[in-house]
Amino acid sequence: MSESALGRARTPASLLSYAWLQQYGLPTDALSVLHLLTPASDGANLTVTWESVVGRSYFLERSPDLSGARAFTRIASNVVGQANTTSYVDPNGVGVTT
Repeated sequence: MSESALGRARTPASLLSYAWLQQYGLPTDALSVLHLLTPASDGANLTVTWESVVGRSYFLERSPDLSGARAFTRIASNVVGQANTTSYVDPNGVGVTT
């Protein structure tokens, strides 16, 4: 079902969530569902925040093209989940075109 059929605006968070589903498929564990909050930018850094599980290890990847034409590049590994949400500040996340 398309985003427009769902009546939702295409936001960076929804595009990243969709890209994650394309890459890894539907989760079978309710704790594995990615719920990415709206990314924030201060003009130099991009902060990505998601709902997380304490002690779980997360990694972040980026792609300049979510159509699948380009591979994702890992930008962070072993990000330890905090209570409720975890954030990662990407100092190269604003305007990246790699």
